Amino acid sequence: MTEPGKTAIDAASYPMLAADAAKRRGRYFLTLRGLDNVGIDPAGQLHNPHGLPEEAVCRALEDWLTKRRQRGTAIATRAAATRAKRRQRKVEEAAKRFRTNGGLFGPADRCEICHKKLTDPEAIRVGIGPECWQDVLRQATGPHEVTLSAGKVSLTGLP
Repeated sequence: MTEPGKTAIDAASYPMLAADAAKRRGRYFLTLRGLDNVGIDPAGQLHNPHGLPEEAVCRALEDWLTKRRQRGTAIATRAAATRAKRRQRKVEEAAKRFRTNGGLFGPADRCEICHKKLTDPEAIRVGIGPECWQDVLRQATGPHEVTLSAGKVSLTGLP
């Protein structure tokens, strides 16, 4: 038996709302489009103390969930673009330093570009990991095959 103002969520009609209630296992109440203090209680039941139409409350909650997920996706997309720009800027700065002082940034235990832990002795000596090193050398020298071996840089594919 449910309490007054509480209704089990119909998972078939509102699958996103039911899935979110099961995942959260917590309570959230909202004020949506004039629907005051409605939401999901810890038992996964619809909290509707004013006896508003259940369909309208569930639809409003699902709309809210959809918008929240869209905002989260948009934020994650912008964050990924920002990280890519920062990484490219670091690669360009490292390439500029490589052209002026021969490419040594180390010794370091973390990559100058991505900050991953370095394990390769050559990468530790240089201060940049092998993946980032290829990007730095490509930026510094153009579209040639660049390798680092025994502390020496070798270029292939030059005209």
